[in-house]
Amino acid sequence: MNHQIIGNPDLKAETSNSFTGSFNWKKTISQKMSFTANAGGFYNSIRNLIDYVYTPGSDTAVVSNFTGSKTAGVNAGVSARHKDWSVTIGSAYTGFYNTYSDEDKALPQLQWSPELTGNFTYSFSKIGLDLSLFCKITGKKPYYLRNTSQEIVLTELKGFQLADFNVTKKLFNRFVLNAGVRNIFDVDRIRSSYAVNGVHTGSGISNIATGRSFFAGLSFNWNKK
Repeated sequence: MNHQIIGNPDLKAETSNSFTGSFNWKKTISQKMSFTANAGGFYNSIRNLIDYVYTPGSDTAVVSNFTGSKTAGVNAGVSARHKDWSVTIGSAYTGFYNTYSDEDKALPQLQWSPELTGNFTYSFSKIGLDLSLFCKITGKKPYYLRNTSQEIVLTELKGFQLADFNVTKKLFNRFVLNAGVRNIFDVDRIRSSYAVNGVHTGSGISNIATGRSFFAGLSFNWNKK
């Protein structure tokens, strides 16, 4: 698809303030067993945010400034390794900026959404084979929009789950074979809804991913000693 981007001579420079912090802890019990944990948070504030404004019904966009944008979040995770097993579990709670809060000060500036991830790996060390499963659960994401009556209403993007499976096999100490499945649950579109008199009604569909796919590849490692 082609897009026509129109410049803006009145564009102002985008500036931002970002704050981040994290804590990490690791405990090694033996050569085959260890634990790690981490926790952190961030806050970003952007002024004169630069983005594209598309003309309804066309692919023409104008580069424009917005008043600003903010994002914030906290995250935590733990991982453990025992012999041939490796497990990592993480969680995040992220706040996304509500642009309509500039118009209505009673609306919250940030709308929050949770996320949980997991990565599980088992290694058959004797034959050089690794099996990995990655899972991500994304909770519902609330946001505001204007309905057909030009009223600002609270909208909700439904939660969804994604999963990938990967097989890695070492061959002859030089080759590595990778194969697997992406998006096992075949998630491609998620329905969103908005509240009318306290009841959520369907209002549209959002594209999330491209659906289930399979892959395979062979790589060669040339490492002279």
